[in-house]
Amino acid sequence: MRTLIAGIAVPHFSFDNASFLSAPSFSEYGRLVVDLGAAARAAQDIVEGTAPHTTYGGQAIVNGKPSAHAFGLEDLLDMRRRETARLLEGGGLVVVFGQPEVVVPDVGDGWASYSWLPNGEDFDWSRDLLPGFGMPGAVLTDADHPFAPVVEALASRLAYRVYLNEDGPASARVFCRSSGGVATGFEVSVGAGHAIVLPAIEKPVSDRQVISEALLRCFERWESRTQSVEWVSKEVS
Repeated sequence: MRTLIAGIAVPHFSFDNASFLSAPSFSEYGRLVVDLGAAARAAQDIVEGTAPHTTYGGQAIVNGKPSAHAFGLEDLLDMRRRETARLLEGGGLVVVFGQPEVVVPDVGDGWASYSWLPNGEDFDWSRDLLPGFGMPGAVLTDADHPFAPVVEALASRLAYRVYLNEDGPASARVFCRSSGGVATGFEVSVGAGHAIVLPAIEKPVSDRQVISEALLRCFERWESRTQSVEWVSKEVS
C-alpha cells in the first residue's frame, strides 16, 4: 500500500511526497500523513501571493474565481475535505503532525487549518485539540501502540504544540505525553477509519531518514493490528 506524505519530504519508494495543495486526490490512498503547519503555510502562500502552487493537474492555484488556466483555492480546500472523508469512510488512516489551529483569512469566510478533517463520533477537532507550547520531548506511555516507534525514535525532538482535551472524547487512545503529563500523541476513530495525532517534529528536514524508518515500522504494526482485528471479527461472526 502506498502512503501520501503531505508537507514533509520523506524518502522511501512506497511514499508519495507532495504539498497539501499539489498532491493527487487523498481518497486514492489508504494512508495519509500531513504536516499541519506546512498545510497552513501553503494556503497562506496563495492568499499573500508569496509563493506559487499548482494542482496535481498542473493548474495554477489562485485565491479567486477559477478559469481555464487556474483553480480556486477555496474549491481545492473543499475538495481536500471531501477526499479525506472518503478515505476515512473506506477505513483509511490519517496521521497528523499537530500544530495549533489557525484561520487563514480571505479564503471564503476564513479557512480553519483542521476543517478538512471530519469529526469523530465523540471527537471534535476544534473542541478537543487544544493549543499548548511546552518544552520539547515526549514520554511513551503505551509501547504496544502501532505508532510508538515514532516516539521511540524521535522523543527528544518532538515539539509540544497541541494536546488532547481529556475531559472530552472517551474513545481516544493516548500513547504519548509531554514531560508534564498532557496527552500529545493519541488515536481517535473517525467513521470507519482512524486518525492519529503526533507531536510536531522540531527539525524534520534533519531527521528525514529517521522519520521514514519510524513511519515504516508504524505502518507495519498498524497493518498487523488491523489484520488481527479483522481475523477476530470473522471468528466471532
